[in-house]
Amino acid sequence: MQRTLSVNLKMNTWPRGKVPPSSLLPATKQLSVDILDMMVRIGSLAIPVTSMEFSINAWWAWLRYASAFADGPGFLLKSTYVDLDAHQKSVLSDDFGMGVALSYLVSALDLQTVFDGRYFVQFLAPAVGAKALQIAKNGQFKSPDFIGQDSSGRWHAIECKGTQTSSQTRLDQIKAGRLQKTNVVFPPAVRGQKLISALLVGRTGGGFKSSLLIEDPEGDTRFRVRKDTLSSAEEAGRRATLARALGLIGYPAMAANIAAPYGQYAYDRETSGKEEQLRLEAVRRKRAALGLELERVERDSDRFTTAGHVGREIILSVPDHINTPKGRFTRIRARLAMPLPIFTSLREKLQNSEPAGQLDGVAVAGIKGVSAETSAKLTIGSIFEAEVELLR
Repeated sequence: MQRTLSVNLKMNTWPRGKVPPSSLLPATKQLSVDILDMMVRIGSLAIPVTSMEFSINAWWAWLRYASAFADGPGFLLKSTYVDLDAHQKSVLSDDFGMGVALSYLVSALDLQTVFDGRYFVQFLAPAVGAKALQIAKNGQFKSPDFIGQDSSGRWHAIECKGTQTSSQTRLDQIKAGRLQKTNVVFPPAVRGQKLISALLVGRTGGGFKSSLLIEDPEGDTRFRVRKDTLSSAEEAGRRATLARALGLIGYPAMAANIAAPYGQYAYDRETSGKEEQLRLEAVRRKRAALGLELERVERDSDRFTTAGHVGREIILSVPDHINTPKGRFTRIRARLAMPLPIFTSLREKLQNSEPAGQLDGVAVAGIKGVSAETSAKLTIGSIFEAEVELLR
């Protein structure tokens, strides 16, 4: 299910004396987006680490968007989507803005990890001496949507926007996003791109085609990562990636213990007095929740455990049929899984080990997507895989 849209780099927004990396050039190009691969990325990568209890996120893309696209080569919605109310349009635009950006930039920037920017700021705040709560969920002090690290060790910040309204609305979104994406700044030696990507989503008969606009403008610095805190940055990336995987396969309590190992929140650390007592109580509650979770999930209908994997699988009926060169399809099988040996080892570590040893031997780096006309698979390191397949 390939659909085409244009990508445009606003070259004059890059910092003085710098140009976009060659992998993003030329400045104007046509991008072929595999729709199934994009849906997998929306469901598997665009998930806030701190909201893993909302398991519907894993299936959201399939429930809402699987049959949204018009027939033909262009990245266009069906004309019936003009009737969506403003809130539904906004949610779709935001999700597609992230999905297209992740489909393109993960490969173009050679990202090995990519994860929630707000979590990154919260986890790293104690190491850099910042107040995590100053980074808001929206507005001027919002952290970028995603932080990623490439194979050379460079760190990138990505802010994603999306709209179905007009080119002017997209420009307004980019203006608002300039401060957000520069809220996090890395040391020069490992500093990659700080991008805003904004998707304009077209529909059949809507008067304009879909396109992705990318900028790298300057802005104010709100959260500076020092060289001596890069090891904490690495830990944040590993914990975010692993916690997200555990939440997606249906274990939010395990995910919470990985994401916030020292207390209720990612920024909690050892302290003293009453605050330390409250922190330790939170740790005990979270560990107790692990055993309850393992008993509960065994009764859930979408869970599976085989000799090789543990996870969730579901078959969904789509709102409208999906046309492909292979024919017409009305259902989707989605599967989210983690290798059983890794899951078993993590479960034992969470119940018996201190935070320092929880990540030993767990390889989270690497994002690989493979797709065909009626299926797609996304693999993250050695810890997670997501598969989707169209069914008749």
